[in-house]
Amino acid sequence: MQLTAAYNPLQPWLDAFNTASANAGRIGEAFSEAPAVLLQQFLANQISHVGAILQNPGNIGAVIQDVGQNVKSAITAATLLGTKPEDWTIAGSNDVWHGLVAQMLPNMLPTAGNPQASAIVTQVVNVLASPLSGVLMGLVGPGISPVVALVNSITKIATSLAAGDAMTAAQAAINIPAAMVNGFLNGANLNLDVLAPLITKTMPAGNELQKLNIQFGGLFTAGVTGMDMTGIGGSILNSLGLTAETVLAPGFPLEITGQGIGPIGALVNLSHLLAKAIGWSGTGNPLAPKAAADPAAATQVSVTKAATDNS
Repeated sequence: MQLTAAYNPLQPWLDAFNTASANAGRIGEAFSEAPAVLLQQFLANQISHVGAILQNPGNIGAVIQDVGQNVKSAITAATLLGTKPEDWTIAGSNDVWHGLVAQMLPNMLPTAGNPQASAIVTQVVNVLASPLSGVLMGLVGPGISPVVALVNSITKIATSLAAGDAMTAAQAAINIPAAMVNGFLNGANLNLDVLAPLITKTMPAGNELQKLNIQFGGLFTAGVTGMDMTGIGGSILNSLGLTAETVLAPGFPLEITGQGIGPIGALVNLSHLLAKAIGWSGTGNPLAPKAAADPAAATQVSVTKAATDNS
């Protein structure tokens, strides 16, 4: 009776489905703005290319060059290879805080004094921050998150029993099914603090990694990206949560929250970024008919009767 009075066993289930509903709504809004936008932009490009060739067969060279540039731009947008984090090309698949991490990371590793090694590290960070890595992270999330949620529940039960808190342990045990379903739908957080001291040993003096975790996404996790943190999507880097102290700000630990990503949100975001890379403006449907230009308004001539010359 005391357990039921202080605890509602249905609440974790309600929270899980409410969160999944909110996430699905965010994904739906992003998709409905331009359904299948990558396919639309691809078809729009083909129509434009065919029209250019039919108008003048001599344009075929320029069309082939444009197709090649589109392929190159799409690969760059998907992998971020060849870009610089400080140019904020990673904003489409990371939030502003992980964008800062991407810029700082090459300078916090032992390779910081070697320009060639730092360049390689930068490209590795780019791939980890890319939307393509977000798709990979999203695909494994719904499979791993329930297991992580189960491990977290067992850890909480053991910790509560060790502290003599049988009530919390009982609640955690009852919540296990709901926690696993919530993990599948919305993701779960894997604590990796045990690795923080080991990673700190590989960092230059003055830098310390205090906490580390990975936020896995669930089936409907939309993700958080963009400079204003309102976009969907994500990446492997964006999923990392950490607390670190750097030589740039001694005494002021930098706390970064990991943002999980699910498969649906990651694919929608990737399609948007690829569509932009091959010509989409970012708004509207590429195949929507162009609005006809308004005909020029007829010039109205005002005729004034001349005054009669009585002379």
